[in-house]
Amino acid sequence: MLLTPLLPLAAATAAYGRGGGSQQGGWRAVRSDNYDPYSQDGRFDLRARVDGEAVFFLQDGRVSYRSLSGRPPRDAGSEYRKEIPRGRMLGLRLEQRDGRGRMWIEEEPSARNNWTMVVRVSDPKGGEDRYHARITWQDDYAAGRGANRGNGRYQDERYGNYPNNNRYRRD
Repeated sequence: MLLTPLLPLAAATAAYGRGGGSQQGGWRAVRSDNYDPYSQDGRFDLRARVDGEAVFFLQDGRVSYRSLSGRPPRDAGSEYRKEIPRGRMLGLRLEQRDGRGRMWIEEEPSARNNWTMVVRVSDPKGGEDRYHARITWQDDYAAGRGANRGNGRYQDERYGNYPNNNRYRRD
């Protein structure tokens, strides 16, 4: 039963780095001290040690990766104020705070990719370096627009418009 939510994420990672030397894995980011699932303003801090090139897949509070070159990435304290939402994000922004190479959002979350954000890191120099991306957004439903319109924590049950509206149902 726990594997069911991970299957779409595994399918998303399969599209990247099908070459022979790639490795994959992941970890669960932790809730920050100011965790607030009801806030309109979201924040996810991806922190990892990267050597070479890697693609990260952020879904809910999970971080998965596919290493395209170099050693596999390691968690360096990834945390979130709010999980990556299963709905449209307004004002999505990635601010690179650490790292000698580049970080960028390669694919925004959408229904097509099962609400998975894809972030790529390219570390051109030898050896690993610490990378930190602060990703911020505003929830579209909190702004009162779009497919996720509703209010409160039970919007999926009341309105039936959450992408997986049976996932959080209380019976």
